[in-house]
Amino acid sequence: MLRFRVKNIVPPGGRYFYEVPESKALLEDFSMTGLLARIRGHYADNGLVVPSDIEARVEDHVCRHVPEGFCYGDLDGRPRARVVTLDQIRSKTTALAAGRPRAHPGLARQRAEICGKCSQNDRSACPTCVGLVSWAQRLGGNDLGGIANWLGICAVDLTAIPAKVQLKDVPDDPGYPETCWRRTSP
Repeated sequence: MLRFRVKNIVPPGGRYFYEVPESKALLEDFSMTGLLARIRGHYADNGLVVPSDIEARVEDHVCRHVPEGFCYGDLDGRPRARVVTLDQIRSKTTALAAGRPRAHPGLARQRAEICGKCSQNDRSACPTCVGLVSWAQRLGGNDLGGIANWLGICAVDLTAIPAKVQLKDVPDDPGYPETCWRRTSP
């Protein structure tokens, strides 16, 4: 089981969270005490018995969904969730854009429309909220218009899509889906 290295530091993301395995309800709070109260209330409301080690289960759950280093312990043969930080996305995107020529704005918009419909367009980190979309458009060199607000992070290569669609000669990746513009154009 994974445990917090330091108990009095709030996990990355500024909240504590737990998915109740029996009901799949995702509960969260700004404090561990508050979250444990929510969990106990949820179990009671649903006629479930609260596990005696609920605090340890919460820590393990949080640890599997935050960047490595925040926690220590044994994975017990269960995987960690894939965790990507904003710094990683910016670094990968900057490296991809470095020295690479830019595509024609019309082509970039066509690519953006394809990416906007793609299953690998990951918007779970709210890229507009954290300023990633505007940063990526500036890096790419053009304003893509309203379509940019539908773009996030490419789940295949972890780059910011509003920048990537504006680049020429983007290397292929075997993980790109068959519908990816990269499969049909340079």
